[in-house]
Amino acid sequence: NAQQMENYAKNVASMGITTQVARETVTRMVQAQMDLTDATKLARIAQDAARIGNTNSSDALQKMIYGIQTGQVEVLKTIGLNVNFETSYKKLAAQLRKNSDDLTEQEKVLARTNITMEAGGRISTVYAESQKTLGGQLLSMPRYIEEVKLKFGELFKPAFSIIIQEII
Repeated sequence: NAQQMENYAKNVASMGITTQVARETVTRMVQAQMDLTDATKLARIAQDAARIGNTNSSDALQKMIYGIQTGQVEVLKTIGLNVNFETSYKKLAAQLRKNSDDLTEQEKVLARTNITMEAGGRISTVYAESQKTLGGQLLSMPRYIEEVKLKFGELFKPAFSIIIQEII
């Protein structure tokens, strides 16, 4: 339900992801039939991947979800996540005692998610190390600016709504 999705989004945001991207991520995960319990884990991996991809965590998370959702390995490689989806399909199929050609789309998404999280384990200290540098800290600034804009908008939303209604 909506409250559960908002809770997942808050958990994702707590990992250094902007509120807007956290909400979009949860929505995309639902659309892709991904397990929402993986959302926070993927957000954590996005922190490390962002530093490798020379971007921010929110952008890295969006790329991760898109790569998993569409099965595009190249998207994940741009942020340091070297995966082989075909291998992940075979691995999951063996666990399910199936042929990899018989996997459903939902099972393929699960396999892609699993291999992405596995690859994330190989880069797990990059973010923490980068935060010790000025450059790493500067890459986090856009998120803080985005959150301030969101709070500013929430603060003036009632007054802005009245102005818009008067104009119309």
